[in-house]
Amino acid sequence: MKKAILAVSLMFAASASATDLTVMTGRDNVYNKDLVQYSVSQPILGFKVTGSLQDVRDTYRAVGVSVGKPFALGKGFSLTPAIGVQQFNPETGKNGWASTAGVGVAYALNSNAAIVADHTRRFDMSDATTFKGSQTSVGLRVSF
Repeated sequence: MKKAILAVSLMFAASASATDLTVMTGRDNVYNKDLVQYSVSQPILGFKVTGSLQDVRDTYRAVGVSVGKPFALGKGFSLTPAIGVQQFNPETGKNGWASTAGVGVAYALNSNAAIVADHTRRFDMSDATTFKGSQTSVGLRVSF
């Protein structure tokens, strides 16, 4: 019974919170190629849970999930350190997994939009040695 109450409470908390959609562009510093990232974020229990899709032209696509803790810095700025995992699907070669750690900064333009910047470092987990390294990106986040 307690598990059912907890599950319903989590679903209610998730549905009552704002969902963020983000589009970012940046640079994969391993391959020195541009990237595009699309992500959906949901605040849950004070943490920010994010699912993302990245595309680095002619190199790889990655699907990832991360969990971060946002901190308000004042004057519309926030800082979100995060950890996560990514699954890589390269154009050639083997698929692989990597753990990620990074930090994001946001500046709120209004209550529903923000300019965001992110720097993420990838660490080898499984057959992803060629993806070790970092990436930097900037973009726009819209909240609903």
